[in-house]
Amino acid sequence: MKGIFRILILTVLFNACIQTEEQSLVPVFHINPESAEPGKFSDYFDKLTYLKLELDSENPIGNINNLEAREDAYYIFDSRSNKVFKYGLGGELLMIIDKQGKGPGEYQRISSISINEDDHEVIISDKMGMAIRYYSSDDGTFIRKMDMDYIPLAITYIGKGKIAAHLNFVPHQLEIESANPHNLIYFRSPDKPVSKFLPFDPSLRHPFYGGKMFTNTDKGTFFMPPFYHQVFLLDESACEPFLELDFGKYNFRYDIFGEASTSSEQLDRMYKSHLVFTKTGFAEMNDYYFFQYGWKGIIYFAFLNKSTQEAHVHKKFTNDINGFSVGFLKESGNNKLLFAIDSHDLVSRRNHFYNISKDSSKSQAEQESAQRYCDRMDSIIGPLTENDNPVIGIYEMKTGT
Repeated sequence: MKGIFRILILTVLFNACIQTEEQSLVPVFHINPESAEPGKFSDYFDKLTYLKLELDSENPIGNINNLEAREDAYYIFDSRSNKVFKYGLGGELLMIIDKQGKGPGEYQRISSISINEDDHEVIISDKMGMAIRYYSSDDGTFIRKMDMDYIPLAITYIGKGKIAAHLNFVPHQLEIESANPHNLIYFRSPDKPVSKFLPFDPSLRHPFYGGKMFTNTDKGTFFMPPFYHQVFLLDESACEPFLELDFGKYNFRYDIFGEASTSSEQLDRMYKSHLVFTKTGFAEMNDYYFFQYGWKGIIYFAFLNKSTQEAHVHKKFTNDINGFSVGFLKESGNNKLLFAIDSHDLVSRRNHFYNISKDSSKSQAEQESAQRYCDRMDSIIGPLTENDNPVIGIYEMKTGT
């Protein structure tokens, strides 16, 4: 009997060792939202540039939901107008895809876009039409569609004719046992699903599915699903945990709310009391992983040091290298972060400093500093009004820090 007991103890210890070893293979970054400190742009960035997007007065951009940067163009999905815009590298408007409706070649409501450079395609996930639609990236001509059994919320092209789609499910589908719903499904257009990952949890079905869920890099495609504290790395046949974010006592726990609900009181509690991944972004830089998240109505920026696994969290930056503002992360690549910055915010900021520069109650040093800020903004961005399109901030990261 004692021998059996010893064997059981050894087995438990052995399994515990295996589990610990497996867990250690995935880096864990500990983030305390309350420890955020001011940061300086020069601590992380070498160069900041701002790109003004040409304004078509009949087709202004209201809110940049997706930004896809390619070698020769920027592709933007504006969730307010439900249109896709193509811009040149200098900010010149090249094309607008505006085919809204229920007829052939038309879409109802876009949730995300992706670009297939190999076949010159703009891929659109139509959540209302429950389809994925393909348009020419050269002239916007409709090419084909792929009908879906589920609601496509976010998509990304991963090469070789294959896309990854993050899905949502309507209630009656969850009751069908044979449906076997998953959060992430690979499709090889126009065929049926080829791979499924991350079994779907009905408790997580919720209207808030914002943020940049997919990030394409040379290493592969990163996927950060809503309500998860993990970032996954995708390839053509697998979806593996890549790193974990630990917020301690602030880790999101959906179970405290019971069944998923859209009551205003509950949503208010979620926003004010817990981390809710609605405006988030993840990017891999040379020396850091960058993570953006919202907590209690404030946007935070976490720089996760790859070598030390330390997390440096900031909620504001000192503009010490011609920087003006940090918006929401929309794209990354080549050790750069691309943010969408609302023109209204920039104009309000300039007006604030302009008023200081003319305020006789301020010291001469304060007035001169405020005037330099206005002059610097005018020289870098140029004239700007509240009705202009959002500005793209391109922030180049330092290396070897």
